[in-house]
Amino acid sequence: MVGIKAGEEKDLNLTFPENYHAEELKGAAVVFHVKANTVKTKVLPEVNDDFAKDVNFPGVETAEELTKLIRNRLAEAKRMDAERAADEALGKALTEGTEIDVPEVMIQNEAENMTAQLEQQLRQYGMNMNQYLNMTGMTREQLVDSNKEQAAASVKLRLILDKIAKIENIEIAAEDVENEFVNMSKMYNMQLEDVKKQLDADLVKADLARQKAYEFVKEHVRKAEETAE
Repeated sequence: MVGIKAGEEKDLNLTFPENYHAEELKGAAVVFHVKANTVKTKVLPEVNDDFAKDVNFPGVETAEELTKLIRNRLAEAKRMDAERAADEALGKALTEGTEIDVPEVMIQNEAENMTAQLEQQLRQYGMNMNQYLNMTGMTREQLVDSNKEQAAASVKLRLILDKIAKIENIEIAAEDVENEFVNMSKMYNMQLEDVKKQLDADLVKADLARQKAYEFVKEHVRKAEETAE
């Protein structure tokens, strides 16, 4: 499409990827006949104090303040990305370096939960599960099966963290559970009592224990790396 002018027509010879979701189109060579109705050029505004005010960020009045804010946000985004990558690497190291038998029923339940979470996310975007399954060319059972590898790793990590929490005598106080309920009520803009009705306190307590166990492992790894240096 590069260089095409308004009103021009063109044939595009393309090939669908081998992993395309529709089985009949995987690797298929196709021709798209397209017409450019209009060609537009994006004109970016000048970054000055007036632009900074129009952006309407709290406390931002000048281009310098806007630049500083954007740099700080980019730096924070990179820090969070690096932290997520480190967490994923640590979780993978824990699961791959630990021998543990994971009951198939736990894997199945986790895969079902992952599918249910996806269904909830789809509803937020105005879609339903049937539409998604039609797009991907899968049945619900196939979707659940496709989640099993990730589900097995997730369950295994939870079991490992439960064991670490037990070995290290990690305790979760009632106050910690209450604070977590308060945080959730603020996060989801719900009444505190409604949150407590929907969430089991023992499950919240177990999740907090796993979080503390994970932080214990992270700190242990950090100290080991410092010693090695």
